[in-house]
Amino acid sequence: MSDATRQMIDEWKRVSQELSLDISTYVNLPITKHLHVSCPVWVKNFGNTHGMLLFENYEAVQKITEVLHHAGYGYSVLPYDPRDHFDLESFKDILCDWGWAGPIESAPTWYQEWMTQTKTGHLV
Repeated sequence: MSDATRQMIDEWKRVSQELSLDISTYVNLPITKHLHVSCPVWVKNFGNTHGMLLFENYEAVQKITEVLHHAGYGYSVLPYDPRDHFDLESFKDILCDWGWAGPIESAPTWYQEWMTQTKTGHLV
């Protein structure tokens, strides 16, 4: 695993703590009977029924995008640049773009507040 991948995982762990997210790292998920997908970060309850799988490059996911969608997963390619500074608001923006996909009563407080303030929050 590259240093960039480790740093990406560390950032998402920090985000999960600060924003009360349910994430898993270093995942190898069974998507279908014959397909397992490995990705650095799985953000649950956002983006699609089974959450968002995060990848560093499109090549890792390009041949399976439709399979992921049909299995209830979203995906995002978020290349990590160590020169970028940690910005919690940017992560909130990403999460709000994906939308909450879990039970509304389980949405983190900050997301519920965002939905109330913007009236554009959406459930998937």
